[in-house]
Amino acid sequence: MNKAYALRCATEEGVNHMYTVSAFQQHPKTIFVVDDDATLELKVRTVRYFKGLMDVHNKLIEDPQDPFSPPSAKKFKSVSEELSDGKL
Repeated sequence: MNKAYALRCATEEGVNHMYTVSAFQQHPKTIFVVDDDATLELKVRTVRYFKGLMDVHNKLIEDPQDPFSPPSAKKFKSVSEELSDGKL
């Protein structure tokens, strides 16, 4: 069994005694950390959904004033900066 098949059984199929890792579906705070190769057997919409969650998470935690925040955070200006620039 490879990791892509195991991940598919753990996340997309129901809880099953054949794949005990699937019991994590019942836990409210389960996080699977996987590489791209492990997602090869997942449905495309499943991969897009979870990558979309990651994008939303990153946007929520970015702080343009923080020098350690990702570069994408620095392109967004705060409302006060927009007001001082006269753009609002």
